Amino acid sequence: MSIDGDFEVDDFGDIIDQNLFKLAKKNNKKENFDWENDDIEENIKDRLAKGTVMIRAYLDLSSLWSMVVSLIYLTCFIAIFFLLDYLFYIEDSNGTRSPKRKRFVNRLKNIVSKSYSDAALIVRNSSDTKRLAKLIFEYLRPSDEAKFLTLNDFIPFFSNQDQAQRAFNIFDVDRNGDISKFEIINIIISIYKEKDDIEKSMRDSGLALKKLNLIMKFLSIIIIGLIGMAMLTEGYSIVMISLGTVWASTLFAISGIITMLKILFSYSFLIHLMLEIESKLVEMLYMLQNLVL
Repeated sequence: MSIDGDFEVDDFGDIIDQNLFKLAKKNNKKENFDWENDDIEENIKDRLAKGTVMIRAYLDLSSLWSMVVSLIYLTCFIAIFFLLDYLFYIEDSNGTRSPKRKRFVNRLKNIVSKSYSDAALIVRNSSDTKRLAKLIFEYLRPSDEAKFLTLNDFIPFFSNQDQAQRAFNIFDVDRNGDISKFEIINIIISIYKEKDDIEKSMRDSGLALKKLNLIMKFLSIIIIGLIGMAMLTEGYSIVMISLGTVWASTLFAISGIITMLKILFSYSFLIHLMLEIESKLVEMLYMLQNLVL
């Protein structure tokens, strides 16, 4: 602009350009037209529309061949799923399925089998526990008139006094220095009931784990179907396939982690507790065998 207030040609041209730019931007506001990022958005849309070489080749097929290729892909996915399920899972004697860790499971089975004794098969139900308690009391008491057992009654049947004291402390709950017939019956019945409750809880956890495994399978099959159907679409098929693959692998990982945690907790706490209970019963049965012999 000049000093006397007259407009110069360059200033007038700049004002027209600015007004035209604002007017064009205002008219295209409803279309969300971005003047600065227009080229970038067009490039992104072109890439998404074109897809990968595999998807472009797949879209060029006829409807019949595209259906055949889709069935082949779905069959491969399902075959891989069941193959992984077979390799990483094993069905135990109770019908439940758990992760296949052969060395880990075999070691635990060896530990449990070594801790068990053939004599432990005598105790199968509550009546057997009562019969065993009566037998122990009858063989340990010095005479038919004796109604209580003392530490001196245990010592002749053990190699040293420490073992006799340990066996005596198992039944002497009130720590009064003597053991009655009812104390022996109550101790053996309580041990049997505790063992039975642990076995029931383990069976229930196995059933819950089996249902969880079926749910994971169902969700994985749905995801595999979504991955197969995503191949029929354009644009976002790459993203859908990637997300579906990550989701399926995450479900596999979560299923294995939950199953493995269940086994670790079971063998760390429940089996360890059962072994402690069985060791007490085995000590009683060994004592009974020594008495009979």
